[in-house]
Amino acid sequence: MSLITKAPPKAPPHPSHQGEGALLANQTTPPKTSHKNPPQKNPPSLEGRGRGRGFLIMLKLVNSESEARQALEAGARWLHMLSGAELDAVIPHAREADAILTLESDHQRVLQTLIHGVILTPADTPAAAVREQLGPHAIIGCRVASLFEILNLAPLDVDLFILDLPATQAAEIIRLARAKGVEQRIVTPHPTPGADAVIA
Repeated sequence: MSLITKAPPKAPPHPSHQGEGALLANQTTPPKTSHKNPPQKNPPSLEGRGRGRGFLIMLKLVNSESEARQALEAGARWLHMLSGAELDAVIPHAREADAILTLESDHQRVLQTLIHGVILTPADTPAAAVREQLGPHAIIGCRVASLFEILNLAPLDVDLFILDLPATQAAEIIRLARAKGVEQRIVTPHPTPGADAVIA
């Protein structure tokens, strides 16, 4: 598929949640404040999630600490881990680089480690339930493969879609989704007309 609230009094800032405003363009949407769960400490911001405010960075897939270090040294600003096996080793590197860090599927691990968010697959816990557990500030994305899935998930509080399709097919789905009023960012594995970012 994340908004800004004040941290509790005297709470130290979470090192992984600073400086991300520079990664997003034209953030103007007011923060959302109502939610059943208390916010995480100094959570990341993804306000201004509407169409036309696309990512300025590439989402970089990594599977290990060494891959994460190499990606950060090359200038990556968003790391996405497909497995949490080496997550604990990657977290310090991401925090030091002030990079966003997300994990595939395991929202419970996200809750435990206070990394920035999760990318869900169709087989995972539904996005609405994950939002309830992670709170309004976590980044929640959903992997999709059809316009039908996008339209079903768009009314929910998700931040982005990863559209796992070839570029030509993805471009047509993005066009139709925008015509239907879908405002979430749409990310693709290949450079695609209409997509907000590439994940690779």
